[in-house]
Amino acid sequence: MQRGFIQLPILLILAVVVLVGAYYVGTSAGKLPQINVNLTPPLPPEVPSSNETANWKTYTSSNFGLTFKYPPGIMKIARENTVISTASPESGIDVVVFKIIETTGCKDCSRIISFNVADNTKNLSINKYVEQTFSPVGLSSEKDFQKYTVDGEDGLISINGLPGQEYRAGVLSTHKNKIYSFEVSTWQVSTAQSEETFSTLKQILSTFRFD
Repeated sequence: MQRGFIQLPILLILAVVVLVGAYYVGTSAGKLPQINVNLTPPLPPEVPSSNETANWKTYTSSNFGLTFKYPPGIMKIARENTVISTASPESGIDVVVFKIIETTGCKDCSRIISFNVADNTKNLSINKYVEQTFSPVGLSSEKDFQKYTVDGEDGLISINGLPGQEYRAGVLSTHKNKIYSFEVSTWQVSTAQSEETFSTLKQILSTFRFD
């Protein structure tokens, strides 16, 4: 009889151990595997490094309160305050006009980068200004332009070109009740050369600063 009483607690202990082990195995099997999620933010858009623009010249306008760098392969061909005609009902004034120095010996080819400023007396947003200026020639700020910033100011960049020359594209931005227009116009050059010039314009704008 004593041996039977001794075996009973042992059997109870073994039963508890088996139940605990079964519970542990069951809960472990039900666990989901851990998934590592990469939350690294996307890289910012590339801009020219200081090394790339180290030998660039600097243009400063005290009249319009701006400064920017430009590569040595272009030259100024117009001074400030040259009145020009624009598609806008507001009067436009050239800040400065640059011409790409061609090395191919092309007689009639030309690539121009121009900076223009116009009064924004109605204090229009850049989208409203673009609609007012380019809707008569069939362009829309929604389908023909994308958002762009110039020294932190709201702007738009043309993605389908602008009316005019064989190739014309540009960026428009607002600053202190003025509209700034930055354009590329080319004649009798390849599409690749035109797009390269537009890329140069965007590089210049990455160095652009309003005072």
